Amino acid sequence: MINTHTNKKFIVIILISFCFLSLFSKSASAARLDELKEEIESHTGEIEKIEKEIVEYRKKLSVVKEKSDTLQNEINRIDTTRAKVSADINLTGKKINATSLNLEKIAIEIDEAGQEIEKNKLVIAESIRQVNMIDQESLVEVFLTHDSLSDFLQETSALTKVQVEMKNDLNDLRNKQLSLTKKKQTEEEEKTELNTLKIRLDSQKEIADQNRREQGILLASTKNEESAYQKQLAERLARKQQIENEIRRIEEQIKVEIDPQSLPSTGKNILSWPLKEVKITQYFGNTSFASQNPQVYSGNGHNGIDLAAVTGTPVFAASAGRVIGVDDTDRACPGASYGKWVLIEHNNNLSTLYAHLSHSAVKEGDIVIVGQEIAYTGNSGYTTGPHLHFEVLASKAVRVTDGITELKSKSCAGAVYRLPLSGFNGKLNPLSYL
Repeated sequence: MINTHTNKKFIVIILISFCFLSLFSKSASAARLDELKEEIESHTGEIEKIEKEIVEYRKKLSVVKEKSDTLQNEINRIDTTRAKVSADINLTGKKINATSLNLEKIAIEIDEAGQEIEKNKLVIAESIRQVNMIDQESLVEVFLTHDSLSDFLQETSALTKVQVEMKNDLNDLRNKQLSLTKKKQTEEEEKTELNTLKIRLDSQKEIADQNRREQGILLASTKNEESAYQKQLAERLARKQQIENEIRRIEEQIKVEIDPQSLPSTGKNILSWPLKEVKITQYFGNTSFASQNPQVYSGNGHNGIDLAAVTGTPVFAASAGRVIGVDDTDRACPGASYGKWVLIEHNNNLSTLYAHLSHSAVKEGDIVIVGQEIAYTGNSGYTTGPHLHFEVLASKAVRVTDGITELKSKSCAGAVYRLPLSGFNGKLNPLSYL
């Protein structure tokens, strides 16, 4: 004799199992997922190849920078910089494409997980409804329909096990959906960062194109003759010395009392490094006074530190604060001072100056956060090669001035300079705070 109650419940179990297993059959979007994985792998390979090319360009630029200053060396540096920046732009484009594919892949996976969850909900709800209908029979009636107590207990246990497993699987799917949602958010943030990087590299391309134009001017003014180029270098050095003397004269007159207690205690990590890769090529001071008072500038020697960097390297804010100055001394007298510079006043009574830039990414009045990209390294002003000049100043002592209006150099006579000036006691050793 067939047990009707058992048969009903058996059918319910089979129905539930069939519906549940069908959730994991290959979906229509599975083929697209396979395509995405292949495309992502292809992009990854191309990215690795371009990254190796960029490493080689950096090596070439390092070698070029270490050579003696010659006209041909300068031309080679500009050409190699442009090639590297083009590779950087290509690399970023590949990364953006790969991230977009990742986002599409994750979106499909999230959608499928959501569909699985909804199907599981329906299956479980239906199974519970069917079982509840059957379980409306009294416990005595259910027991009497079975040949033995063991059969009754076995069936009840089987149903309970199915329900428990399905609920567990539902929780697993919910966790999967949560995990994928978080991953999608991360990927979207990464894509935003890569789009920012693309904007950065577009700016670097403009920088490289500007260098190319400067190369044309250089070749026209020197007529591709080494002697003419060396004469230009000598004239630049003379202008630099004249301007530095004038700046020193003005700064000697700046008398600002600074309470040492108003400044942060010297120590590491008060400020963050303005470059990701740090190589110091010139230190602060280099005078006996500076050696005895390493956090204070004496009016002689170097008033900051120089960090090696090829043109177009991103520069980051050393601390949160407000941009109080952005300008270019080359407009007053080319190749003689800071060139393009940015000055930021921070919340700890310190200010930082970033000079010899190729491009600034902020404007006066902007509020910046620590680590924010504010500019790109370059070769503007007086330099012997691309690098970042970085200064730390007591905010109370520094001011942006137009005070230098006359220079002895004929080519810069009557030039109006706009640049940061500070009393000597306001110039601090960056290494005391980095």
